[in-house]
Amino acid sequence: MLNRFFRALTKNLGLKVLSVIFAVVLWLIVVNVEDPKITRTFSVDVTFEDSSILDAKDKVYYATDSESVRVVLTAKRSVMGNISASDIRAVIDFSDITDEDPEGVYDLEVYLTMERYQSQVDFDSGTKYIRVTVEDKAVTKLPIEVGTTGQCAAGYVLDKAEAQPSKVRVEGPKSIISTIASAVVSCDITEMYEETTVKSDIVLLNESGNTVESDLITLNMDKVDVNLSFNMIKTVAVSTQPKGSLPSGYELGDITLSPDHVSVSGKDSIIGDLTSVSIPSSMIVLTNKHESFEVKVDMAKLLPDGVELAEDQDGEVTVYVEIKKTEEGTDDDLAGEDGTSSSGDAGE
Repeated sequence: MLNRFFRALTKNLGLKVLSVIFAVVLWLIVVNVEDPKITRTFSVDVTFEDSSILDAKDKVYYATDSESVRVVLTAKRSVMGNISASDIRAVIDFSDITDEDPEGVYDLEVYLTMERYQSQVDFDSGTKYIRVTVEDKAVTKLPIEVGTTGQCAAGYVLDKAEAQPSKVRVEGPKSIISTIASAVVSCDITEMYEETTVKSDIVLLNESGNTVESDLITLNMDKVDVNLSFNMIKTVAVSTQPKGSLPSGYELGDITLSPDHVSVSGKDSIIGDLTSVSIPSSMIVLTNKHESFEVKVDMAKLLPDGVELAEDQDGEVTVYVEIKKTEEGTDDDLAGEDGTSSSGDAGE
């Protein structure tokens, strides 16, 4: 029985071997027709490793041209359909820097690997490089300047606009940090009148007032609290009462104040009941006066605590005191009690 089976197996052996080979070739042809190899190009972001080497030297780095590379893969269609850019790792290792370049410019090799399907894909031939610049790190602290836009509510004026904290820490490449002149925030105070706190974005400016923007700059905070407070504006009367007595033969005429009102500002609780500001009588002295005179008064020095002149208010008030000779007066009276005449400002 075994002999009969062996004879049947070896009968036409060459033809049978050819049939097997043909079947294998046919299978390969079918497989490649159904699942051929295809090529695709991916854009892959580069990962930088061992950057702590630069941190230890207070250095920073950035890609001069681009932080991504084009990667060409070849794989079977069934495999390629499951591959995305996230499956590809493109790595630069800073430990490859062995000799320091005076200009700080290096062409570093990009190492390509696959998160999966490593054995089923082929990378395009050729080594890829990315140009990287390495330079000194700079750190600075800048005071935050507060600006405002818009108009607060009628009858009010901005008192204070203060950033809290008042400084921002900025770090980055020395070549960029050196161009920063100031840190500013802007607040819209339209129709505001009550104390409030708002958050505002910090903007970096150069000497020309242009914005300095870079992904390489790091701030310890992007926004800051700005405390806003407002004062009420109010117009109050100015009054005065002269001091002393005129010499015999003279009488007091009109006392004119110009202006006779001033605009002041302060907290509602302070100026809410304020109706007038008085010029002390010690500044308007009639003693030994034989003719009309005027006194210029700086009202800013006479205001109560917590009250100040409004921003557009000229604080000078002129007091004009009219002195008239009475009908009973004589020419000898002009000499005064001490035989001299007197004129001009008093009490200043």
